[in-house]
Amino acid sequence: MFIIRDKNKQFRLTIIDYEYLTSEIVEDLNWLCISIFASDLKAEWSASGPYVRTFDLLEMQSWFLNMKEGKQIPKRLDFMEHELSFEYYEGKHEFSVNLDYDLHPKGKHYRMDTDSEYKIIFSLSEINIDSLLVSLESLVNKFPIRSFQSNSPTT
Repeated sequence: MFIIRDKNKQFRLTIIDYEYLTSEIVEDLNWLCISIFASDLKAEWSASGPYVRTFDLLEMQSWFLNMKEGKQIPKRLDFMEHELSFEYYEGKHEFSVNLDYDLHPKGKHYRMDTDSEYKIIFSLSEINIDSLLVSLESLVNKFPIRSFQSNSPTT
């Protein structure tokens, strides 16, 4: 489980399993079904679906590690599905978890013509980035990149 929290906000991402335990299409082998829980002073909600790939976990791990080490990172980390993204505000030492479409607090009531991504902003001084990296490492190990040679579920 990947958890970011401070005194008034929380984002929790749990990986349920690979979306497809077997597939004839190699791209399908690395989709992950996730569940999120998010809360701030305005809203509290949960959602789930196949919105992250194993490759995305590696990108998240690298992005947060480089952030911790003070290395140059892209301002925004987007994935193939745009339900989840992250954004870094270097001058403020903050980052946001951005939730859109099906992961937005409005969920199925989200309107593409009027709604936009929901941002939960976290201060780097109020979170333990080392624990984020440990939890990402655990997820990367539990849900490795699969190919046709290794398309059976991990145990």
